[in-house]
Amino acid sequence: MKKFIISALFATLLGTSLSLKANFFIDWTGSNPKELATKILPAAYAFLWLRVLIHELGHAAAVKALTNSKVHINIGDSLTDITEPLIKTDNFTLHGLNPFSGETYYTAPENKKKRIFILTAGSIASVLASFISLVGLSAIHNYQDVNNSTNDGRIVQSLLHGLKNSLNPIKEFFAKRLDGTGPSTLTRNLAGLCLFNILEEFVYCLLPLTKGGDGTKLWKELGANQKHLETGRIIAIASAIIGNDKLGRAIQTA
Repeated sequence: MKKFIISALFATLLGTSLSLKANFFIDWTGSNPKELATKILPAAYAFLWLRVLIHELGHAAAVKALTNSKVHINIGDSLTDITEPLIKTDNFTLHGLNPFSGETYYTAPENKKKRIFILTAGSIASVLASFISLVGLSAIHNYQDVNNSTNDGRIVQSLLHGLKNSLNPIKEFFAKRLDGTGPSTLTRNLAGLCLFNILEEFVYCLLPLTKGGDGTKLWKELGANQKHLETGRIIAIASAIIGNDKLGRAIQTA
């Protein structure tokens, strides 16, 4: 029964998550089939691939900082995604073009605290990248509204305003610019994708959302048994569904 509930919830999560993200890309270009082929699909692919890459690079950076292990990043489901690596050095290899999953292979350190930090480093990197993107989007969007005699001064003021907006994005970033207008459709949608990424990374990192995910590995490091993992997975999936829904509604009504 518990496995059925998990499967049903996970299917619901995938459906809501994909539909929310698809709406951002479709809203950007409309429903024109040509736009779908030339803009939406390439942009969606690039976003997903970069999201996985940044996450895995976070793990890799932590591994290199804390251990002497070689690192292999695979973006995809298997080590045979492509025959040749995209990047290869003596201590680092990057494989894969499938943007729907990723794995960083390394020799785990004996120190438990180091293992836990490496597990959380992927989500930390992804959240930081999303937040920096929010600040940058808001800064660019507000650049023309800043009154300052020098370009350097305008850049600083725009960045400060972007930081302020990004600390409370629903209330300030999506609502108004300095001149009283709202953000453009593209800016709004990119910011929305960043916010969804932050939400999902928190759930993925802290809760056992998927069997092989970072949250599951983290719970195992903390001593969780199979019963704990199954219960935690239901909580994780339900949290992600509710969080996605509430965030989507908040953005739409801002």
